[in-house]
Amino acid sequence: MIKVLLEILILLLAIPIAYLLAYLCKDELKILRFWFRVLALVCIFIFVVLLVVAKENTAAILSILFIIIVSLVNLKLSHNKKFLGRYK
Repeated sequence: MIKVLLEILILLLAIPIAYLLAYLCKDELKILRFWFRVLALVCIFIFVVLLVVAKENTAAILSILFIIIVSLVNLKLSHNKKFLGRYK
């Protein structure tokens, strides 16, 4: 039970970490928009493969989910003109 709660907490921490990365690297968000999309798609593919092949490898699955969350949040923020400010 505690392990599951800890895993959920770690995944929830991906959102503030993504906002922190986006805040610190505003100038690169627009430039790297394409690569965030590619990273998210590749990680989703790897996630599906890991679910089929290695169901017991929760560390790898959680790592891939963390990367997916961070890349999708940064992709969303790269389209937000209010967030980017002068780096539109």
